[in-house]
Amino acid sequence: MTASASMSATPTANNHETYYQWTSTQVGTLNQYTIALTLTLPKDWSAWPTSGNAMTIDYNTGLTTSADNALDVFMYQKGDTSGIPVYFSTNNKSSTAKNWTQVQITGAQFSGTKTWDSTNRQVTLYLTLKAMNTTANYVQVGDININYLSGF
Repeated sequence: MTASASMSATPTANNHETYYQWTSTQVGTLNQYTIALTLTLPKDWSAWPTSGNAMTIDYNTGLTTSADNALDVFMYQKGDTSGIPVYFSTNNKSSTAKNWTQVQITGAQFSGTKTWDSTNRQVTLYLTLKAMNTTANYVQVGDININYLSGF
């Protein structure tokens, strides 16, 4: 696991984005590293936007095949023991190798059986970075952005 900033000779939206990167030289199976974060909705939270994304997670993979490198995203209500996620998305990979992309989550996706939709409610976000075979196969995770409507 390493951390750095994305540099490019050509400016892009992701230029100078800080990230965590996972690589593995293990052959035959994906080796993984999980980053766990606790996220709390602020006291001025009122609602998720009705259009666009409530959350985005920037990521980048070295190859375009989830068999070589991928990102899994799982989000659970803090303290819930049911095992039912608020949100999940597995085997995310860049559609073009070595290009930043996003996991895009709408407010409606936070309103299923388990929800993340009230002031001060907490979730645990698990980002599982998976790679194998060579340092050319990697997963980078950068910015996590949350968009919401304020009650104030």
